[in-house]
Amino acid sequence: MLANHATVLDPVIIGSVITKRKIRFMAKKELFKSWGMRTLISSLGAFPIDRESTDRAFILQVTRDLSEKQEIILIFGEGTRNRNKELALLPLKSGFAFLAKRARVPVIPMYVTGAASLFKPVFRPRVQVSFGKAMDIVEIRSAVQTMQQKMESLAIEHQQKIPRQFNTYK
Repeated sequence: MLANHATVLDPVIIGSVITKRKIRFMAKKELFKSWGMRTLISSLGAFPIDRESTDRAFILQVTRDLSEKQEIILIFGEGTRNRNKELALLPLKSGFAFLAKRARVPVIPMYVTGAASLFKPVFRPRVQVSFGKAMDIVEIRSAVQTMQQKMESLAIEHQQKIPRQFNTYK
């Protein structure tokens, strides 16, 4: 699964929407330094990733988890939280496409809107999660471009559905 990433609550929101199967997600290794944070995010299904250098053993483990164990692994394709309120989506990194192609599994795009409203004094915050159609990865570069377009389309749909006061971007 490939999702946008706007707030620290995104993994919790996505995990609460997908209840039939356990989701694992990649989190930057720096989050695992403190015992409390490590315990919390590990219990939610997080595993550490070194964003600066990824070794062969990590790639083999993730692709094995995807293909053989058929685990659902959530990847925040932007590579970091999007703190730019003007952009619905930062440019996607190619790592998700590389892993999916290597594991021979489809990628399901998803988009979360409104999570930032949970931090504001709003009477009824509205959070929405939308899923796109699964996509098989044939060629990495074109897959990244296609997925960028799919996720931006999901963002536009959200913008049209959710009242302006709940949008986190223009």
